[in-house]
Amino acid sequence: MKDFYIILFGLFLLQSSYADVVDTELEYDEVRIGYIPSRVASFKGEPHKIFEAKSLIHHKKTEMEEFFVSLRNLASKGITDNATKFHEPTIYIEVIYQRDSVRLFYSGDSQLEKYRDYEQSWKSLHKAIYEFLSKELSPDHRFNLTP
Repeated sequence: MKDFYIILFGLFLLQSSYADVVDTELEYDEVRIGYIPSRVASFKGEPHKIFEAKSLIHHKKTEMEEFFVSLRNLASKGITDNATKFHEPTIYIEVIYQRDSVRLFYSGDSQLEKYRDYEQSWKSLHKAIYEFLSKELSPDHRFNLTP
């Protein structure tokens, strides 16, 4: 009977150690640009597209924090989307920083005065994030192939 309790206790310890491994998830800070097709195009098979960078959350990358603050400041003005029609294709920029996230959408130039500042700021942020994401992906940059 003593052996049974030792085995039972051993199984308990083993199970609790596995539970710790399963519950542990790596968390990331992320910067991404995404494309969501129109509803009709999505039904026809056009894919959603994502271009992103991830860094383990404990690294606290300065660039990601700066993008997060910039997006949050723009969102705090009360506009996070400039869509004027339902189910239009849209591009979004998103930053997840220290478990907090901001996502801003752009559906093309609306030609509306109320979105003008938002659209200009969004384009500027998109350009900076795109350059951040694509910089190291160029073979010329990565492998010094330029003469």
